[in-house]
Amino acid sequence: WVRAKVRVKLALRQLRSLADNDEVLRSIFNKFDTSGDGKLDATEVKVALRVALGMDMSIEECEKMVSAADQDGGNTLDFEEFKAICTSHL
Repeated sequence: WVRAKVRVKLALRQLRSLADNDEVLRSIFNKFDTSGDGKLDATEVKVALRVALGMDMSIEECEKMVSAADQDGGNTLDFEEFKAICTSHL
C-alpha cells in the first residue's frame, strides 16, 4: 500500500513537470485518448504513464489517480481534470 502511494506520487510529480505547457499536455492527452471520446479512463491513463513517463503502474493505482481528480463522477478524466492532475497536489 505504501509502495503504491509512492508510485502514484512519483507519477504525479513527473506529470507536473510538463504542466507549464498546455500544448504538450493536450498532445499527450489526445495521443492516449484511444477511444476518441475526449476523456481518459484508467486504462488509457495507465498506458499514457507507461509510454510518456516510463511508469508501469497497476490499473488499481491508475483508478485511484482518476478517482482523485474526477470532478463529474464519470470515472474518467476530461482534459481539464487531466490538467488539474498535472498542476495541483492531489
